[in-house]
Amino acid sequence: MKEKLLENKKAVIGIIAALIVVIAFIGISKYNASRIEGSYTGKITVLFSTSKDTMTFSKDKTLKEGNNKGTYEIEGNTLRIEFDEGTTMKAKLSKDRKSFVIKSASGLTSMIEGTKYIKNK
Repeated sequence: MKEKLLENKKAVIGIIAALIVVIAFIGISKYNASRIEGSYTGKITVLFSTSKDTMTFSKDKTLKEGNNKGTYEIEGNTLRIEFDEGTTMKAKLSKDRKSFVIKSASGLTSMIEGTKYIKNK
């Protein structure tokens, strides 16, 4: 009788441990799904001039672009960027998160709509 009770305890402990691992994995996956990290560079062409632009994203949901600073949010494959001075952008993230394309932007920044940014290695 004691042996069966001990076996049942071990089984329950094993099930609880497996559940904790699964819940932790799901939590970490959801946490990372709303963040990106690293620098992404795009080629911007305005009239006859082409230049490179780099945005650097941090896991704390902040970003830098030259002297501009801002925040970002990710929902599904949509990346929303808001710079501190009020400029906003919406981009489509690739599935592997190694690139994104600007789909819309406010103000003069709208000139970069369609620009693809690729993650630097």
